[in-house]
Amino acid sequence: LMLVAAVCGGGGAAGGGSEIKLTASDYKFTPADITVKRGEAVTIALENKGSVEHDWASDPLNAKFSVVVRPGQTGKLTFTPNQAGTFEFHCIVAGHKELGMVGKITVQ
Repeated sequence: LMLVAAVCGGGGAAGGGSEIKLTASDYKFTPADITVKRGEAVTIALENKGSVEHDWASDPLNAKFSVVVRPGQTGKLTFTPNQAGTFEFHCIVAGHKELGMVGKITVQ
């Protein structure tokens, strides 16, 4: 099973997992490539340094924020990837993916 939860603000990865800090700006993620471990909870801490709302999603991993992160805020998403491989992540705000707001998540 995959656990997907979104919260604005505090908290960390459940079960001793890892936290990945990402910055969202107009229109890119930094870093754009991240690596996590299969079966280990990971928290994406997305700090929005842009001027518009952003979010983060990886469709193949069935992981996404349930609310967008507003400028100046940080949102957190915790999930457990259950398949190994390299997958795309992107911002699902309309037009942002097309403007290049994409990255790569490698699950080992």
